[in-house]
Amino acid sequence: MDLEDEAPAPAVVISNPIHGAASGSPAARSAGFATAADEVVYVSLAADSFPAGRFVTLRNPRAGTTVSDSMVNGGLDAVPVAASQGDTVTVEVFGSAGLVAQFEVPVPEARKPRVTTGGAAYCWGWNGNGEFGNGAIERADYIWNPTAAAGGLTFSALDAGAYHTCGLSPAGKAYCWGGNFFGQVGSPPQPPWNQPSPVEVAGGHTFSAISVGWSHACGRTSGGTVYCWGLNHRGQLGNGGRTDEPGCGQAADTNASPYCSLPVKVAGQR
Repeated sequence: MDLEDEAPAPAVVISNPIHGAASGSPAARSAGFATAADEVVYVSLAADSFPAGRFVTLRNPRAGTTVSDSMVNGGLDAVPVAASQGDTVTVEVFGSAGLVAQFEVPVPEARKPRVTTGGAAYCWGWNGNGEFGNGAIERADYIWNPTAAAGGLTFSALDAGAYHTCGLSPAGKAYCWGGNFFGQVGSPPQPPWNQPSPVEVAGGHTFSAISVGWSHACGRTSGGTVYCWGLNHRGQLGNGGRTDEPGCGQAADTNASPYCSLPVKVAGQR
């Protein structure tokens, strides 16, 4: 299983699912985005999209940015590019003989959960991995109406990643739900690799803030200490990529990607 195998479609990851997010040629429809709050999008191409491809160049003319990265197995895994909703990113795929493909993909609206004034969590969009927290896995179509998370929990803050969502209770307890192939909901990854209802993040920490990335999350305690959990194949957790800490290991994907399902303390802190 590759990192993209949590996605609903057989050929593409669109982590911020929205109708019309990618249009045009079949190549264009192979592109996916995840929008973050800091105006960075993550571009992915499913494995074997371009078997002859060796590297990809991503251009955003409005922002004046160009990013290049190597391809793996004819695909691309979550390369960040500065962009905002409404921008168009040009994707150029190069092989050993030169340009293989070129197409444009618009950046979709971010998938963001919302908290009501009473603290209830509502989500909408794609729920193929339990991202709504309503106890269901729904892959037939997108859900256009806000849907309440299960469990009767209340939250002071919410944030969303590519396939999972996390929130803080008023008491500072972290809860997560959705895709869990890399322990990103704060519990050990086990088949079927998703958690469609909120579960409390293990470790007993009390947080004052939480932030969710592609397939990981980080929380800051009231004392200012930062802990992270989830996928760690690019050092996301800040612990030097160690897999010998409690709750850490290597995932069952083709890269045996390192992960930690228990929050680990970011290195360099007191």
